[in-house]
Amino acid sequence: MDAEVYTGFLAERVTQLSFDGFTSGPISTRTGIPQVSLLSPILFLVFASGLLEPTEGENQAIGLKFVDDMNIIVWGKSPEENCRRLDQIHERA
Repeated sequence: MDAEVYTGFLAERVTQLSFDGFTSGPISTRTGIPQVSLLSPILFLVFASGLLEPTEGENQAIGLKFVDDMNIIVWGKSPEENCRRLDQIHERA
């Protein structure tokens, strides 16, 4: 793929938010993948394939993926412990 086409596909994106009949003006976004592109899900899977691996083998932690959303969930004895564990998992990811 030509480098110029590749750069244009992933860079200089524009986002608009729309809800309850309101649509914002264009918001400049430095990078991103077009949601309507057939290539977008494939690029997301390549990028995100290893992000939840740090939750494997962890007690009281789970990583969940669905389409283009990811969540890391932990539970423990205190909010402080949960935050510390989330920070550790995030660093490894």
